[in-house]
Amino acid sequence: MELPLRRLSDRLGVAAVAVAASLGFVFGAYGVFSFVVVVVMVVVVGRAIQVAHLGVPGVTPVPRHSVVEPVGVHFSSSIGGWLMAAVLLRLIIVPILNLSPMWRAFAPDAVYWSMTGHVVYEDWMGQSLGVDQLFGEDGTIPFYSILNAAAYAVFDENRITMSFINSFTGLAAAFVFAQLAQELHGPRVARLSFIMIALFPSLVLWTSMNIREAWSLLVIALFHLALFRMRRSFNVTSTVLLVMCICWMSIIRGYLVPLLVVGGMTSLVVVRLRHVPYALFALLVMVLFLRIYGDALGIGFELVSTETLKETDKMRHDLAYGGSAYGDDVDTRTLASAIAYLPVGTLYFLSLPFPWTVSSALQAMTVPESIVWYVLLYYASRELVFSLRRYLQDAAGMIFTTMLITLGYGLVSGNGGTAYRHRAQILPVFIIFAASALVRAFRNQRLSGRAPEAAPALPVTTGAVAEGPSAG
Repeated sequence: MELPLRRLSDRLGVAAVAVAASLGFVFGAYGVFSFVVVVVMVVVVGRAIQVAHLGVPGVTPVPRHSVVEPVGVHFSSSIGGWLMAAVLLRLIIVPILNLSPMWRAFAPDAVYWSMTGHVVYEDWMGQSLGVDQLFGEDGTIPFYSILNAAAYAVFDENRITMSFINSFTGLAAAFVFAQLAQELHGPRVARLSFIMIALFPSLVLWTSMNIREAWSLLVIALFHLALFRMRRSFNVTSTVLLVMCICWMSIIRGYLVPLLVVGGMTSLVVVRLRHVPYALFALLVMVLFLRIYGDALGIGFELVSTETLKETDKMRHDLAYGGSAYGDDVDTRTLASAIAYLPVGTLYFLSLPFPWTVSSALQAMTVPESIVWYVLLYYASRELVFSLRRYLQDAAGMIFTTMLITLGYGLVSGNGGTAYRHRAQILPVFIIFAASALVRAFRNQRLSGRAPEAAPALPVTTGAVAEGPSAG
């Protein structure tokens, strides 16, 4: 009897079950898990691309620098289902991570933040447990420790509470990045960017635990958006937001501030003629602010000084531990050696963990995402080349700041797990570029597949063809 497997979806379903079962016999539960994650990600990304290319009835398209976009449409009008899915995913992931030993395995520093939050709370209650010894002689308490202390004061617990707060902070960052994509490319790219950022596994993972990644992501997103708007036209809101982002980042990850500011200031050199006054004003605001408050905030800009190179070399050696260590045998204390190592370090930062170097169950769980990430990196690279030719003025802020962050981590990172986690800070920008390339590619494919329209028929005349209106 013939099996009723005539539809392609039925055949794919049976094939998927057979493949999953085979992987289970060969590789065990991790093989099945990796295959399921790949299938889910392919379905999600495919559906996201399909949604991103749905036409909007009754809206007249206008040409843009990258894609043809509807006028007056905002990406938020069509992400309701995806937003609910992202929220539901976080409500499931946070308890699973934090009520199991996985939270220690993925991010051991979550122990430190939970502990310091408890110590700061006890200090607030007058029961000092050594705050001075914990945070040094100056007694400066990290911003994130204060957040943990506040969570402990309200909920009598901080690890799971902060994990929930972080998960929705990360979702807010996804929305801000999508807004940036909206203003740069239009609603279709913004919609696809939001879906991928909100559901990308590592971004969900790092923002669902009691660590600082979600807050770094949000500040970086707001910085990009404020800088983009200031480059186009002056407005007080963007100016204030840009200054606030610099101050905020100085108390979250102070070492990123010089990279953001130098990248932002460098991008102001690439500007359209009509935007020169706004660029000069933005540059003046940033210089004056740093001149007045830079020392107080501990912001320095010696990116290539001897002391900075020695410090980054020491940081990489300190991080180079465990089975995924790399770069421990390299000396980058001079400018020449640092430049020579940068291509290799940047490649490791952007690519680790390699699927063929998996040596543990935790690393095996990253293989499906790594494959998807390589595909996105390819499309993002294509779009980057396109932007250099077509719309560098608009994307310069994103490009320069992301480039400096990437090079900085490429020089400092010495551990595959740490590099994988820190890469989350640049992932959304790469996703935006990849989304733009994907939207354009599918649009061009759709247009090239259309049948050419028939030419309008000419009126049939008998006798000579009239050459113009008759006189009289």
